Parts: sequence; structure tokens; C-alpha cells
Amino acid sequence: MSLLNSLITSLTLPQPAQPLHLSLTRSPSGWRKVFPYAFTPERTVTLTQKADAVLSAQVALSYARFLKKKVPKPRVVIARDSRPTGEIISAICTAILHLEGCSLRCVGVGPIPEIASYARNYDAFLYISASHNPIEYNGFKFGLNDGGVLSPTQAQQLSEDFVAQCLRPASFQKIREHCATLNASILEPLLYNKTHKQESLHSYDLFIREVIANSPKETEHRAFFHRFTQQRAAYSEQGTPLSILIDFNGSARAASIDRRLLESLGVALFSIAETPGDIRHRIVPEGSSLTACAQALTEAATRGSSPEERSIAFGFVPDCDGDRGNIVYYDQTLNRAVIPHEQAVFALSVVSEICELSRNLHMQPHRAPPIALVTNGPTSLRVEAIAQLLDVHVFRTEVGEAHLIEKAHLLRKEGYCVRILGEGSNGGSILHPAAVRDPLHTVFALLKLLLLRGDGKQPGLFAWWCAHSHQTERAQHAFTISDLFASLPAYTTTPTHDTRALLQIRTTDHALLKSAYQRVFERRWAQEKDTLKKRFGICSYRPILYRGREQQDAAGDFSRSANGGLKIQFYNEHQEAVAFVWMRGSKTEPIFRISADLKGNDEAGEAALLQLHADMVREADRCALSCADTTS
Repeated sequence: MSLLNSLITSLTLPQPAQPLHLSLTRSPSGWRKVFPYAFTPERTVTLTQKADAVLSAQVALSYARFLKKKVPKPRVVIARDSRPTGEIISAICTAILHLEGCSLRCVGVGPIPEIASYARNYDAFLYISASHNPIEYNGFKFGLNDGGVLSPTQAQQLSEDFVAQCLRPASFQKIREHCATLNASILEPLLYNKTHKQESLHSYDLFIREVIANSPKETEHRAFFHRFTQQRAAYSEQGTPLSILIDFNGSARAASIDRRLLESLGVALFSIAETPGDIRHRIVPEGSSLTACAQALTEAATRGSSPEERSIAFGFVPDCDGDRGNIVYYDQTLNRAVIPHEQAVFALSVVSEICELSRNLHMQPHRAPPIALVTNGPTSLRVEAIAQLLDVHVFRTEVGEAHLIEKAHLLRKEGYCVRILGEGSNGGSILHPAAVRDPLHTVFALLKLLLLRGDGKQPGLFAWWCAHSHQTERAQHAFTISDLFASLPAYTTTPTHDTRALLQIRTTDHALLKSAYQRVFERRWAQEKDTLKKRFGICSYRPILYRGREQQDAAGDFSRSANGGLKIQFYNEHQEAVAFVWMRGSKTEPIFRISADLKGNDEAGEAALLQLHADMVREADRCALSCADTTS
């Protein structure tokens, strides 16, 4: 068994000369690094840097011991996305977890929303993935049985345990001892269990129906999806069969429930690269990664061989671990495929879910709880515009789904109803009671707007939105997905994948950088405020910091944002927020992200605002470096 031989050879190496923990980028959303690999003559994958095998074993050992502080014999679900290195890393982790006394449910390839759902029945999960990072990366995501990744506090504790363990020679001896007991008869049955995979798929199917229907009661699931299929049939009878295109790009979603769920509801599914591991373009579902889907939609719309193919409602492209995806659609009026901004995709999901929630609460006789939306710092001000129309409270956190989940949990304790949370900066959304992003949340949010058109007792979702946003005429004709996007408040935001949004910053102390930025900004504000007022109607500003789940005023000291997010929000003469600039160093990639957001359709304005912001960040970087050199 070449996989077993490779694993044993790797794990019997001496203790690496360099501390292993230094090679991993660690954050609450996961741990990641580049794992160089090669193919053996048998076409299995081997790790070319043997220290990476020992690193993987140390990760599994530290996680097992972390879990055993809570449960003597943890029941752990282990799975992976579809990257080439996933199998060998998963095998190493499986062996160590088993030999540490964990009871394992080995699912093989599957998207993290499926795995997190299945793990609700056990104690924890370990997921091998580097999310949207390039294919040469891999890593680890950890979660308990609450449906999400570890909380920031739990993730910090695990990280500290891992670092301490990597510095203890005894931990390497323990790995060698475990390795001496490994053999094929122990390992092979653990690596993949078909029964466990079928249980996982079944669990996910039931849970996603609960999430989409927004009810834990199976009778209400059935009633909701019965209405859904009735409306789908009525939609098709109008001459537009309902179909979707998915460019799986070899994602772990290709090994999940997407096809069977959609087809069970009468939605025709067309696909590209629907085999796990058949990765044909960049993993991150942004920018050029959406081109293949756009081309396929154009081909289908203009040369499709069936009504279903010629009338595909929209396409979507997931990332490798299947927890996010973005939308592409064909505009029949423009006669071309359109790739909407990821911020608009999230905003439309917000419209769908908040409208459904507020409409249903409106029908109830008792007083409804206040509705809240949780999102991150760089999400467009468009969500506040939507929230104001629908009487919804908006709360913001630092980037990272763990922070969103934690904030939403606290708000529910305070009496808020939090149905949807997510990050407009990547288009992903989370629908309660789920605790991880899922592109099926986005898909069904759009389908609800398209299909649920009212039944005489209550208006359709799009009609409800149009009534509250003072554009009732939009819902009075046969609308399409183009009309849905056109109904959103107009804002212009820097795309996350845009090269303008990624800066190379040399200052490693981001508190020092932001302190320098404050001095630069205050000087430039005095110079530019008349121009900003004339060009954008900007009359004042407010600095805001985001650290973890908290948003705070940063007036007087920008440096308090440290490694978190910093936003300068701009206001007009009526004290209405009309724009912002934002910055934060990535905690999963070696880049510094910036963005600008501006009310209205104004690409030139966004470009000017972002350029001013970028210039100030670069000047602050130079000043901070000069200051550091002087003090040293």
C-alpha cells in the first residue's frame, strides 16, 4: 500500500530543525500553508517536504488532546475537500486521531457545510482544506458539534496548545510510537467508509431543508417545499422551465447533495466539471474564475438544444471546500452573460431572507421580535440602505465567519431575530440555524425571489421588497433575475479580487501602520475636504475599528484597531453615510486588503476614492518603516 508506506516513511523522520508551527498561518477560520507534492508511479500523491507529514501529525495530535479535555473518547468526523494533497494529509490525521483513542467517522470528500451538519450528531470534526486559497495550499478547519468552526476563544486555545506541543520533543516521540503500530489492516478501513458518507449526505439533506424552510419541524419542511414545487411548476407553465448551471470546478460540492436536491424539486441542473478533483481554473470563485460559467451560459442561451438549456435562470461557481460560491446569469435584454458584484449577490440574499422573515412575522398576531443582520466591516453600505427600508438593525464585525457567528449568538440572547449573516466582501451568506456559509443558501434565496410570487393570502417576496423600496412597478410584470439585481440600491464597491484591492505592505506592526495612517489621513483631509465635498457630497467622517465581534469608534487613535479592520466612514451634510474606505491585513494570506464603497453607480468615483486611500496607506507604510528604523 503506497499510501501507508509514504505515511510511515514521513512520520519516522527526526524532529525537524525548524519549529513546525512557524510554517502555518493560523486564524479562527482555519490553518493553512503550501504543501508541495508530487505523484508516485502509482499516481497517488506524496508530500515532497517530509516535515509537512510530521506537521499534519502534530496538528492531529494536538486536536485529539484538545478534544479529550472535553470528552474522554471523542467521536470525530473527518473529511476533506478535493485538493490533490487532501488524501495523504487526511490519512495522517486519521491514523493519529485513531491511535489517540478517537472514534472516527471518515467521510472522504465532501463540502464543509455537509461535514459540519453531520458532526452535529457527534462531538467534533476535522476538515482538511485551505478554503479558497490556490491549489498548492492545504490546511485544517476545526469544529465541535454546534454546526460551525471553533469560536475565536476556542481557536486561540487550540493554537496555543499546538505551538506548545511543537516545542516539546516528547510529542515527536509519541508520533514515532504511534507510527510503529500502524499497518494496513488498521488504516485502510478507517480512510473511507461508504456508510458514513451516506449518513453524512442524509444528515445534510435533512438539515438544509430545515435551514431553507426556516423551521425545525419536518411537517413544515414538507409544506414549504410543496409550495416551492407548485410555484416552480407554475413558473414553467408560463413558458420558462426552471434550470440552473453549476460549474463545480472539481469542488467537494460535486460529491454532495446538490444535484439530487435540486432535481428532486423539479429544477433541471446542467453542470461543468462535476467530478471531485477535476479542477480546471482558479479555486477562488471570483473574477476570471467565473468566465467558464459565463461562456457556458452564453452558449446555452444562444445554441441550447432544449427549452431548459436555453432558459437557465442563473449559474453559480463554488470554491473547493464548497462553503461559498458566486452567481452568473444571462441577461436576455443585453444578450450577454453578466457577472454581478459579490456585494450585490449578498445583498440580494439579504433582501430575500429578510423579506420572507418580515412578511411571515407581519402575519403573526403577537408582537414580533426586532430583526437583525450581522455582516463584516467591508460589506457595502447597500445593506444599511436595504435594512432601513425593511426596519432591520445592522451589526458589523471583523472579517471572519467565526466573528459573525459569535455576534449573532449574542444578539439572539438579547432578543433579536437573526436569520441571515454573512460577508458581502465574498458574497457568502449563513442562514440560521446553520453556522457555516453555504452556496445553497444563496441559490435558494434567489430561487425564492423568483418563484414565491404570492398566493392571494400574502404577497410574493419580490412584490414585498418592491412595495417597501417604493418600486412596485418592477413586480407587476414577468420579472427575471436581471430585474432582481436591478432593484437593489445602487452602490459601487471595490471587487475583492481586483488587483487594486491588494497592497504589498512592509510594516509588520499594523498598529504602528495605522497610527501613521492617522497622521497622513488627518493632513490629507485638511487638504482634500473641499474637493471631497464638491465631488461626493462628503462633509464629515468617522473612524471605525473592527476587532473580533466588536465594532468601536476609533476617533483619536486609529492604532487601536491593531491587526483588525479599520474603516473611515464618510457622511453628507445630513449625516447620512455615503461612502467609506477600509483596510485590514489578511490573516490567511500574506496580503494587505483595502477597499472603497460609494453610494450610486460611479466607477470613476470609486476609483478616485480608492486611489486616495491607497496613496495614504503607502505613505503611512513608509512613515511607519522610517519610525521603526529610527527607534531601533
